Amino acid sequence: MRDNNQINRNNNFQTFPQAVLLLFRCATGEAWQEIMLACLPGKLCDPESDYSPGEEYTCGSNFAIVYFISFYMLCAFLIINLFVAVIMDNFDYLTRDWSILGPHHLDEFKRIWSEYDPEAKGRIKHLDVVTLLRRIQPPLGFGKLCPHRVACK
Repeated sequence: MRDNNQINRNNNFQTFPQAVLLLFRCATGEAWQEIMLACLPGKLCDPESDYSPGEEYTCGSNFAIVYFISFYMLCAFLIINLFVAVIMDNFDYLTRDWSILGPHHLDEFKRIWSEYDPEAKGRIKHLDVVTLLRRIQPPLGFGKLCPHRVACK
């Protein structure tokens, strides 16, 4: 194996770890076309490999084109889906409503406020604020169990 070729002593399929590393390199898009072309027949075989005399140029397979293109497309599809899934998960996390107030709290507030402001002017007497807050249940108000002296502090 020559060092100037894409399949060389560092990048090859001779052992499982080297094959996984080379396929990871292909999955990330680093010169996968050149690796595919180096796996086609017609290239000079490694002098240390087992080949019969006259078969110096029979290393490789035409199946390499199908294999590498399908492998790259599958990996690109998975990486894009993973990227989109991370973005969607973060978007969902950031737009989630963490408020402890629900629509029923607003309905209760409007109902009780309308008792203190029957003409719907948007104002109530300052003396009615404490009693209003004591009638509204927590978390928006104090609730009925709150003593008057605590509510007025």
